[in-house]
Amino acid sequence: KTFYLDPLGIDRRDCWVTDVVKVFLFKDGHREKYDRLGVTPPRGYARERFEEIALKSIPWIERELDVAEPKLVITLGAEIAGLLRGVSSPPKRNALLGPVPTPLRFGNLEVPCVHLAHPGIVMRRGDGVRNPWPRLHAEEHVPKLREWLVSHGLVRPAHVSP
Repeated sequence: KTFYLDPLGIDRRDCWVTDVVKVFLFKDGHREKYDRLGVTPPRGYARERFEEIALKSIPWIERELDVAEPKLVITLGAEIAGLLRGVSSPPKRNALLGPVPTPLRFGNLEVPCVHLAHPGIVMRRGDGVRNPWPRLHAEEHVPKLREWLVSHGLVRPAHVSP
Protein backbone atom coordinates (compact mmCIF):
# COMPACT_ATOMS: atom_id res chain seq x y z
CA LYS A 1 0.00 0.00 0.00
CA THR A 2 2.77 2.42 0.97
CA PHE A 3 4.85 1.89 -2.17
CA TYR A 4 2.10 1.43 -4.76
CA LEU A 5 -1.54 2.13 -3.95
CA ASP A 6 -1.19 5.31 -1.88
CA PRO A 7 1.35 7.03 -4.17
CA LEU A 8 -0.72 6.10 -7.21
CA GLY A 9 -3.90 7.41 -5.59
CA ILE A 10 -5.62 4.01 -5.75
CA ASP A 11 -7.99 3.09 -2.94
CA ARG A 12 -7.64 -0.55 -1.85
CA ARG A 13 -11.42 -0.96 -2.23
CA ASP A 14 -11.10 -0.10 -5.93
CA CYS A 15 -8.62 -2.78 -6.88
CA TRP A 16 -8.25 -6.53 -7.08
CA VAL A 17 -5.00 -7.83 -5.60
CA THR A 18 -3.93 -11.35 -6.49
CA ASP A 19 -0.95 -13.60 -7.16
CA VAL A 20 -0.27 -15.60 -10.27
CA VAL A 21 1.02 -18.51 -8.19
CA LYS A 22 -1.62 -19.35 -5.60
CA VAL A 23 0.62 -21.46 -3.34
CA PHE A 24 3.59 -20.59 -1.16
CA LEU A 25 6.86 -21.57 -2.81
CA PHE A 26 9.68 -22.56 -0.47
CA LYS A 27 13.16 -21.05 -0.87
CA ASP A 28 16.24 -22.71 0.63
CA GLY A 29 15.92 -20.69 3.83
CA HIS A 30 12.32 -21.81 4.30
CA ARG A 31 13.27 -25.44 3.74
CA GLU A 32 16.12 -25.12 6.26
CA LYS A 33 13.68 -23.82 8.89
CA TYR A 34 11.42 -26.81 8.27
CA ASP A 35 14.43 -29.13 8.55
CA ARG A 36 15.35 -27.60 11.92
CA LEU A 37 11.81 -28.29 13.10
CA GLY A 38 12.01 -31.86 11.84
CA VAL A 39 9.21 -31.22 9.35
CA THR A 40 9.21 -31.81 5.60
CA PRO A 41 7.87 -29.00 3.40
CA PRO A 42 5.20 -30.02 0.88
CA ARG A 43 6.63 -31.69 -2.22
CA GLY A 44 6.52 -29.74 -5.45
CA TYR A 45 6.44 -26.29 -3.88
CA ALA A 46 10.05 -25.27 -4.50
CA ARG A 47 10.69 -21.64 -5.44
CA GLU A 48 12.89 -22.92 -8.24
CA ARG A 49 9.71 -24.10 -9.99
CA PHE A 50 8.15 -20.61 -10.03
CA GLU A 51 8.13 -20.17 -13.79
CA GLU A 52 6.73 -23.63 -14.45
CA ILE A 53 3.97 -23.20 -11.86
CA ALA A 54 3.26 -19.62 -12.95
CA LEU A 55 2.80 -20.63 -16.58
CA LYS A 56 0.39 -23.36 -15.51
CA SER A 57 -1.46 -20.76 -13.40
CA ILE A 58 -2.10 -18.28 -16.23
CA PRO A 59 -5.59 -19.70 -16.93
CA TRP A 60 -6.56 -18.89 -13.32
CA ILE A 61 -5.46 -15.28 -13.76
CA GLU A 62 -7.38 -15.09 -17.03
CA ARG A 63 -10.53 -16.24 -15.20
CA GLU A 64 -9.95 -13.79 -12.34
CA LEU A 65 -9.51 -10.89 -14.74
CA ASP A 66 -12.65 -11.93 -16.60
CA VAL A 67 -14.52 -11.56 -13.29
CA ALA A 68 -12.74 -8.39 -12.12
CA GLU A 69 -13.00 -6.56 -15.48
CA PRO A 70 -10.01 -4.31 -14.71
CA LYS A 71 -9.31 -1.02 -16.40
CA LEU A 72 -5.60 -1.57 -15.76
CA VAL A 73 -3.42 -4.49 -14.65
CA ILE A 74 -0.32 -3.69 -12.62
CA THR A 75 2.21 -6.49 -12.23
CA LEU A 76 5.06 -6.42 -9.74
CA GLY A 77 8.45 -7.73 -10.75
CA ALA A 78 10.43 -8.46 -13.88
CA GLU A 79 9.88 -12.19 -13.56
CA ILE A 80 6.10 -12.05 -13.97
CA ALA A 81 6.36 -9.29 -16.58
CA GLY A 82 8.59 -11.54 -18.66
CA LEU A 83 6.31 -14.53 -18.27
CA LEU A 84 3.25 -12.58 -19.36
CA ARG A 85 5.07 -10.93 -22.28
CA GLY A 86 6.94 -14.05 -23.41
CA VAL A 87 10.37 -12.62 -22.59
CA SER A 88 12.98 -14.89 -21.00
CA SER A 89 16.21 -12.88 -20.82
CA PRO A 90 16.68 -11.14 -17.43
CA PRO A 91 17.93 -7.85 -18.97
CA LYS A 92 14.99 -7.78 -21.39
CA ARG A 93 12.60 -8.57 -18.54
CA ASN A 94 14.00 -5.65 -16.54
CA ALA A 95 13.47 -3.44 -19.60
CA LEU A 96 9.73 -4.24 -19.38
CA LEU A 97 9.52 -2.42 -16.03
CA GLY A 98 8.28 1.11 -16.45
CA PRO A 99 5.37 3.50 -16.10
CA VAL A 100 3.69 3.18 -19.50
CA PRO A 101 0.75 0.77 -19.78
CA THR A 102 0.56 -1.23 -23.00
CA PRO A 103 -2.16 -3.63 -24.12
CA LEU A 104 -1.86 -7.24 -23.00
CA ARG A 105 -4.18 -10.11 -23.83
CA PHE A 106 -5.39 -12.34 -21.01
CA GLY A 107 -7.51 -15.01 -22.66
CA ASN A 108 -10.38 -13.16 -24.37
CA LEU A 109 -9.68 -9.92 -22.53
CA GLU A 110 -7.24 -7.25 -23.69
CA VAL A 111 -6.40 -4.71 -21.01
CA PRO A 112 -3.74 -2.05 -20.47
CA CYS A 113 -0.95 -3.55 -18.38
CA VAL A 114 2.01 -1.93 -16.69
CA HIS A 115 4.92 -3.70 -15.05
CA LEU A 116 6.49 -2.13 -11.98
CA ALA A 117 9.45 -3.25 -9.91
CA HIS A 118 8.85 -5.88 -7.22
CA PRO A 119 8.36 -4.48 -3.68
CA GLY A 120 11.36 -6.46 -2.44
CA ILE A 121 13.74 -4.55 -4.73
CA VAL A 122 11.98 -1.20 -4.22
CA MET A 123 12.30 -1.46 -0.44
CA ARG A 124 16.04 -2.24 -0.58
CA ARG A 125 17.55 1.18 -0.29
CA GLY A 126 20.97 1.44 -1.78
CA ASP A 127 23.38 3.77 -3.42
CA GLY A 128 21.21 4.20 -6.52
CA VAL A 129 23.87 2.67 -8.74
CA ARG A 130 23.72 -1.04 -7.95
CA ASN A 131 20.00 -0.78 -7.18
CA PRO A 132 18.36 2.00 -9.20
CA TRP A 133 14.83 0.66 -8.59
CA PRO A 134 13.90 2.63 -5.44
CA ARG A 135 14.79 5.91 -7.17
CA LEU A 136 13.18 4.94 -10.49
CA HIS A 137 10.06 3.79 -8.68
CA ALA A 138 9.67 6.94 -6.57
CA GLU A 139 10.87 9.58 -9.01
CA GLU A 140 9.80 8.26 -12.41
CA HIS A 141 7.58 5.19 -12.57
CA VAL A 142 4.98 6.04 -9.93
CA PRO A 143 4.61 9.75 -10.88
CA LYS A 144 4.28 8.96 -14.60
CA LEU A 145 1.83 6.12 -13.99
CA ARG A 146 -0.19 8.37 -11.69
CA GLU A 147 -0.37 10.94 -14.51
CA TRP A 148 -1.64 8.18 -16.82
CA LEU A 149 -4.24 7.12 -14.25
CA VAL A 150 -5.44 10.73 -13.84
CA SER A 151 -5.55 11.31 -17.61
CA HIS A 152 -7.68 8.18 -18.03
CA GLY A 153 -10.05 9.17 -15.22
CA LEU A 154 -9.05 6.22 -13.03
CA VAL A 155 -7.88 8.33 -10.07
CA ARG A 156 -8.42 11.90 -9.02
CA PRO A 157 -5.65 14.47 -9.36
CA ALA A 158 -3.65 14.99 -6.19
CA HIS A 159 -5.09 17.72 -4.01
CA VAL A 160 -2.94 20.82 -4.13
CA SER A 161 -3.16 23.15 -1.15
CA PRO A 162 -3.54 26.88 -1.99
